Amino acid sequence: MPDPIRQKLVDAIKARFNAVTIAGGYNHDLANRIYVWRDLSQGAASFKTAELPALNIRDTDNNPEHFRLGNGFDNELLFEVDFITTTDPADAWGRKLMADVYRAIGQDPKWNVAGTNLAIDTLPRGDTFAVIHGKTRYAGGTVKFTIKHRTKSWKPDEQI
Repeated sequence: MPDPIRQKLVDAIKARFNAVTIAGGYNHDLANRIYVWRDLSQGAASFKTAELPALNIRDTDNNPEHFRLGNGFDNELLFEVDFITTTDPADAWGRKLMADVYRAIGQDPKWNVAGTNLAIDTLPRGDTFAVIHGKTRYAGGTVKFTIKHRTKSWKPDEQI
């Protein structure tokens, strides 16, 4: 059985963020610093300094609606990307990291993988930003966006 479109989207997002490099025109090199559903219960302490900057991808809510006389679902899948850095000055580099996240997301809003569009569109849903002062100064936040895609009714692995 093929992967559900939701898994394909998570894989595509992770691959895109892993391609964020300074040589590619971004502010950071993020290869191998991309996580999916990492436990962040310890806040900034959830990461070792050597792991930063880093991103954590979470696929949270989906809001399907019927279309075409009930033959499929229009889905709006919410993603949240947590970002964190300690690069000094953390506040300025945190904003640059957030800009890198937005730029990578907007690179291809249809999430084309191997010639197939996984999505109809991608839309921003807002962001948060904070700086934590302590022995180490951290900056980070969350970028939220939705990916619109279609699936057959009750078949999340079959894209329309």
